[in-house]
Amino acid sequence: DEAKALLENIIADNPKDARPLEALGNILRSRERYAEARQYYDRAITLIGKAGREHWSLYYARGVCGERMKDWRTAEFDLKKALELSPDESSVLNYLGYTWVHHYENLKTAMDYIKNAASQNAHVFYGQVFDDSLEDRFLVTVIATGFPPVRASVPSKRRLKDSPEPAANGRSSGVRVSPHRDVVADD
Repeated sequence: DEAKALLENIIADNPKDARPLEALGNILRSRERYAEARQYYDRAITLIGKAGREHWSLYYARGVCGERMKDWRTAEFDLKKALELSPDESSVLNYLGYTWVHHYENLKTAMDYIKNAASQNAHVFYGQVFDDSLEDRFLVTVIATGFPPVRASVPSKRRLKDSPEPAANGRSSGVRVSPHRDVVADD
């Protein structure tokens, strides 16, 4: 709340600057206060007037808030606008793609977006399962492979025998790397 008060003062002192509005929206969104965050994004978008490529993140963030608030049609509009402003932005491609899959809409385009967000060389597979126990719902699984390698500092095989035991929760105490990406060890 201290950061909010500070940014509110900056906003009051700079009423024509959208940046502190976006910053406050980002803080509130990170704290899952989506309705409040969306109000700041609304104000910032109104302030900028005609949106340019540099404003894609405002629409993306407002779209995320809308999706989290279950206001899907407004969220979809904002995510599409973000993509229109910055067509190669992987965050937008990924979020819109997976959200369409979640809503079982535009599946072919969604898969293309997910693939483009990952890598042109990615392989994306999907399928759905109909299970009577799910009643009127269904389950969709998406698998994307072929991501470019991520360089990470990982113990070499020579040092693994000397590495500490896994932590009590069963996880290694070493580097955490997304399970969706290959890891290239630095030897």
